[in-house]
Amino acid sequence: MIAFTNKILKNHAALKKISESLKLNKQTLVNIDLLHYEGFDSGIYSEVTINETNGKKVYWSLGFAIEGVDESKNTFKLYKRK
Repeated sequence: MIAFTNKILKNHAALKKISESLKLNKQTLVNIDLLHYEGFDSGIYSEVTINETNGKKVYWSLGFAIEGVDESKNTFKLYKRK
């Protein structure tokens, strides 16, 4: 359980860092390569929700989440909890 918690916290930190960078650069999408570079583990998440607008799954790592935007699963939209 501790290892899982540490991975969730690492994912959260990676998404937070990427979110801040996207905001500074006025971008909204992130590539899978940057997620991997920052140590994000796509197999670890704390919650899955469904985007009511498009029906796609949104994978949460505490306060941040990603949602795939292309069929190849290389580009993602990043969300921050309000």
